Amino acid sequence: MKSDDIDKVLTNEEVITPSPDFLASVMRAVRRQAAALPPMKFPWLRLLPAILAMFVAIMRVFWDLIGFLYDPDVLAGFTEQLQQFASVAARFGVQWIVLAVAVTALSLLLSVSLVGGRRDEVTDTRLRRMLRAAASVVRRLR
Repeated sequence: MKSDDIDKVLTNEEVITPSPDFLASVMRAVRRQAAALPPMKFPWLRLLPAILAMFVAIMRVFWDLIGFLYDPDVLAGFTEQLQQFASVAARFGVQWIVLAVAVTALSLLLSVSLVGGRRDEVTDTRLRRMLRAAASVVRRLR
């Protein structure tokens, strides 16, 4: 269509008149909405003790974790558990699973960043960081 055709269609447009009951039905809906009760507010004061208890619990976990790190027996047990986990992971070939997940995530992020059209320094540095991490994982597997 050319712009002249569009202008012709728009100038020959008929005037649309609403039905006689339209105004009345709209006004009924407006009055019904105005008469409805306002939405309930969220009870933040009731939630405050739970938030405080959760904060205290998280602080206690961090306090105990810091206390455990000063105990040499705990550190020795942790390194032993880490070695056992590494041997089980090597037996099941977890490195290939990690590589597959990393390649999948990298390809998804690369395609999203290329299609997104918005390229800035943050996206470029994040992409470079991911490529370096993937390259280091591949180098370790060799």
